[in-house]
Amino acid sequence: MSKSFTGLFFSVLACCALLLSGSPGHAATWQENYASQNAANLANPIGGWNILSDYYQSNTTTNSIMDALSIEWDYYSIHDDNGNFTGIVGYLVADPNGKLGGSTAFLGLKLMPSGGNLAFNGEFKDGSRNANYINLPDFQASKTQRSWAAQNSSGTWGRETPIAANADGVPEMHLEGVTPDYAWDLRVTQGWPERDALANRQPKWKVGNDLNPLLIGQEHWTVNMIWPTTIVKGTITNRQTGITYPINGHGYRENSFGRWAFCFGGWDFYFMSDMQQKIQIGFQTYHFDTSDLDFMDVDFIDPATNQAVGIRCKANAGELGWDHTQWSWSTSAHQCVPKNAHIIGKKNGYIVDVTATINEHYYAMLSSATPLTSIFAINCLYPKYTGTIKRTNGQVLYTFNNIQGGGEFALPRSVMDNSFAFLFSSLINYQFYQLFRNPFPN
Repeated sequence: MSKSFTGLFFSVLACCALLLSGSPGHAATWQENYASQNAANLANPIGGWNILSDYYQSNTTTNSIMDALSIEWDYYSIHDDNGNFTGIVGYLVADPNGKLGGSTAFLGLKLMPSGGNLAFNGEFKDGSRNANYINLPDFQASKTQRSWAAQNSSGTWGRETPIAANADGVPEMHLEGVTPDYAWDLRVTQGWPERDALANRQPKWKVGNDLNPLLIGQEHWTVNMIWPTTIVKGTITNRQTGITYPINGHGYRENSFGRWAFCFGGWDFYFMSDMQQKIQIGFQTYHFDTSDLDFMDVDFIDPATNQAVGIRCKANAGELGWDHTQWSWSTSAHQCVPKNAHIIGKKNGYIVDVTATINEHYYAMLSSATPLTSIFAINCLYPKYTGTIKRTNGQVLYTFNNIQGGGEFALPRSVMDNSFAFLFSSLINYQFYQLFRNPFPN
């Protein structure tokens, strides 16, 4: 998509928002007010869907034209210990009040697929990869607990069931579903829940109000890395081969929500858990010119004290930097995808230096459910992680290598022809390197 078209769209959208939604000053703090007044729900792993809550559904939001941009997802990664599968499953609620597709010009744009949405993307042990993103307009979800259910006439269905206390007495999420390429039945619990008390987990979430400079005060997004490490057990079936794989592994869970025309922005994020050394890392950055949501959470056990340590490194405080030195052109996504990611965080006497090696281990999540989702690509990444955690005096505390983790790189699809992209690949690689980076901390 050309920058001129994006700029024009945002200008029109901003004018509509300002005219119909009130002053930007009020809306800029609304999401922060929501988080502070609904902190118990955000901290509750089986709590209700935020955008369905009474607070969110109050006149503050539903009278706003921007309510049409409301979206929330519950996102789970799955990494089997034996390498049977690595990938993600997501349950989503979008535009729950059904404002998109209306009679007005703005609401008729159908920015995102309204209703329930079900996503599954991954790579099996044999190297086969598939991605399904299904819009299920008729769905059921709860404002009091994290339950979700939907189906269609073609046999696709999904269900997310919260369990307050399983046989081990801990909260559990039961994930089930069938899509054209997958069938799954998974039980997910939190790994190392005691670490929720660490400083970098107080609170677990972070609110962003600067997702688009033209719409400051109108768009907002809350990232809640509610379970940075999960324990995942169950089965996943590759419906293309009929093979069912046992899953006994770990993963990551995120619940994020807000009002955001994400198909005109994007994100770049990475996560890993070293289950042997008990290290968990979650990194987020959002396009373009944002700062609220550029951060990395890391926690581990300091060998000197045998106590868990948690740090949150922020880019706008000079504590976090990253780059991607190699890129490849994806003919299916019609966009560049990073082949690696180098991330360095420095805070409280510690330096975390991590590299995610992606190469060709990714698969594009594409959707033609609406005209605007069709021009957006979410590339699900299946990288292996290497790195170190050191003190600032140079003492190495941990070294980790070849750890399976996950991530995503999402961006509007390019209008560039594939042959042109290959012809000028060196120039494009350099431009993307310059665009998607931040200086490393001193």
